[in-house]
Amino acid sequence: MINAKQFTEQIAQQCEPLYQLTENNVKLYWANRPSKEDTIDYFGRRMINERINCIELSRRVSEMGNDVGPEEMFLISKQAHDEAKHFWFVKDILTDLMGQEPDVDAVHEAIKQKQLRGEAIALPAELLAKFECTEDPIALAVYQYIAEGMAHRNWVAQAECAPTAMIAEKYAEIAKDEKFHSQIGRMQIEKLVVDQATLAHATELAQEVIELIWGFGRSDKERCIKAHIPLSALN
Repeated sequence: MINAKQFTEQIAQQCEPLYQLTENNVKLYWANRPSKEDTIDYFGRRMINERINCIELSRRVSEMGNDVGPEEMFLISKQAHDEAKHFWFVKDILTDLMGQEPDVDAVHEAIKQKQLRGEAIALPAELLAKFECTEDPIALAVYQYIAEGMAHRNWVAQAECAPTAMIAEKYAEIAKDEKFHSQIGRMQIEKLVVDQATLAHATELAQEVIELIWGFGRSDKERCIKAHIPLSALN
């Protein structure tokens, strides 16, 4: 049996081609000079995604048992706080693009209607609920390690390629936060994966998360490149 540290190193190696692809997808998105309408649509998805991340992580904190230590509670609470900040940042970007504050309810409802019509794929943050991250600390740690690690790489690229100083500055800070969130996931995996059973569970979850992300791209590559989702939109 490999140990938890070896497991996280193995996952990092497995994710590297995916991370490189999504970084390139970010660069391609901005190189293609998306229209203002496409850009507003993209940041609308990003805004709602950040909000869902905050809600799901806050739910995890609210349901922690008395056996959860203060360090874990602090780290997850810190990430929930960061996700609220990211929601705020992206809402500010949308306000700047639109010339007025976006109606968050209307944006979310429009996304849900597109999903029902098959015109939009799931928001990445919805994976938190899919994998029962509120109840399963290993699932949350695996999601954090893989998805937030990719988000860090994506948003570094976005900060470098963004068409405005406002987007670049805000995404440089978001990228820094995402790196920390991925490190939380790694630390939790190395704490929670202690035997063959927990290793098997973490391995199964990691493979499913990775396969889902790859599957998003394989199912509609052209739309992913044009709309910058979801390959470069996990956070």
